Amino acid sequence: LGSSCEPQIARKSCSCACVSMATATQQVSSRSPVLIATWAFGQFATDVGREVLMGGGSVLDAVEEGVKEVERRNCDGSVGIGGRPNAAGYTQCDACIMNGDDHKAGSVSALEGIVHAVTVARLVMEKTRHVMITGEGARWLALEHSLESVDVSDLPEKKAAWQVRAKDLAQPETSGHDTI
Repeated sequence: LGSSCEPQIARKSCSCACVSMATATQQVSSRSPVLIATWAFGQFATDVGREVLMGGGSVLDAVEEGVKEVERRNCDGSVGIGGRPNAAGYTQCDACIMNGDDHKAGSVSALEGIVHAVTVARLVMEKTRHVMITGEGARWLALEHSLESVDVSDLPEKKAAWQVRAKDLAQPETSGHDTI
């Protein structure tokens, strides 16, 4: 899980977060698709998304694959299972995805130990009658579909250690947090 987080091109102000496809309802023509993001680490998402679109993939595929790349790289310390812990001292992930054509959506929250939360959100949208599944239910759905996971048996120890540290914290750490 983790690799180089330096963009292949110069950083620009329009780089990551909510990967928005301007070509959502259009066929990719001879012009390159336009992908927009707000943070530098999003360059990875837009690069991967562009490759998917240019290869004939759908907009949903492009969004999912782009976000998975940022989740995999864990570049900014807030996205993916290697991200910052929650208030209880361990990482939980949230993700959502929406299909612009039919307005279907899927989301997960408080997901533990699943490498690609965005893929679980897509499963919620495409394979269930729900719009959101949270916590253990989201984890079960991911495991039922054989998605990549990591061991979560150490969460009780992490929670206990966090409670000890939390007594010393005057202010919560909020800098650098973002949503993709």
